[in-house]
Amino acid sequence: MRANSVDWSDLLGVPYKPHGRTLAGMDCYGLLMDFEGRFGRTIIDFDYSAKDYRGKEDYPVWLESMKHWEETDTPKYTDALLFFDEKKRVVHAAACVAPNRILHCDVKGARVERLDTFYYQNWKAYKWRQ
Repeated sequence: MRANSVDWSDLLGVPYKPHGRTLAGMDCYGLLMDFEGRFGRTIIDFDYSAKDYRGKEDYPVWLESMKHWEETDTPKYTDALLFFDEKKRVVHAAACVAPNRILHCDVKGARVERLDTFYYQNWKAYKWRQ
């Protein structure tokens, strides 16, 4: 957690729970929603079953509904990241917490990892418009 910033340390270690939106358990998108919410940013929630998830084209929906976000080449603290599969479908979400460091949640729970060695390398970063 960065000094002089919003406290998000309670997100570390949160267990993975499909469609989870509380500290009792979250998925990657729930974690991103919670993290960004601490900075006064609202991210819409997608609610669908895991069976339907990979069949959805979420990226255009996310961009259309998130008009106060803009794409950036270099993610900085509090920027949102979306990760894509080979068919350009969103498969993961995270938040930038330091240079080359992301906060994300998967089956191993919420934690910080390096972006440059992360298992998904096809990503786009988005910053909040001031």
